[in-house]
Amino acid sequence: LRTRATASALYVPKGLPFRPLPLLREVNMGVWEGLTWAEIERMGRQMLIDFNKRPDLWQVEGAETFATVRDRMVRAVRQIIAENPGKTVVATSHGSALRTLTGTLRGLTLEEIGLESGHCDNTGVTLLEAEGTEDIRIVFQDDTAHLSDSLSTLRRQNWHKKPALSGEP
Repeated sequence: LRTRATASALYVPKGLPFRPLPLLREVNMGVWEGLTWAEIERMGRQMLIDFNKRPDLWQVEGAETFATVRDRMVRAVRQIIAENPGKTVVATSHGSALRTLTGTLRGLTLEEIGLESGHCDNTGVTLLEAEGTEDIRIVFQDDTAHLSDSLSTLRRQNWHKKPALSGEP
């Protein structure tokens, strides 16, 4: 629902069609669904660290793996490209799924994505260019120039900087 609301700011004023693509959904969090980050941290600090810094190790009961997320996000982008040759398309998704996709497009492993990729603010913009469905390049990533400090989630919060979540000692 959050992604659809964000997307509506783009397609409604322009009168553009909206087509949901379930492949672009956020990570299925299994038993973590609906819990706050504080509740999750109380359940198991190391699993929360793994979620943020070691997606290659993260696994929660009923959740999908980050390898599954990676594969479906790449499949989604390839599908969008194949269905819209030569066109400009806007697609919206969620932070962890997008972080996994962009890291993959940069040639990173899941371990490297966790260790080397930061978190993007809500409504961050990434531009991809494609020549066919195999040659997909990141032109720019996680641009939040349109957000003031008061609208920025990451500038107002420190959860993504805390050692408990970053895996740092």
